[in-house]
Amino acid sequence: NIFETKLVIDGTGSTFPITESSIPGGPLWQLRKHWDDPVVDPFSPASVEVELNKSHPLFKQLSDSYGKKS
Repeated sequence: NIFETKLVIDGTGSTFPITESSIPGGPLWQLRKHWDDPVVDPFSPASVEVELNKSHPLFKQLSDSYGKKS
């Protein structure tokens, strides 16, 4: 099903943008998809963005490079 999304992370670094926002009460992270039609539009690293929520209680653990969550 092309409308289901699976994000697999391996290695270090990323080829797509990871941004930060502040959304009180929102999820720790969101996947932003920048395409109109995934069947037609070519995929590129600019097509996907992971947005991290700085207002989430777990953000500090995620952004701490020495924490278990990172």
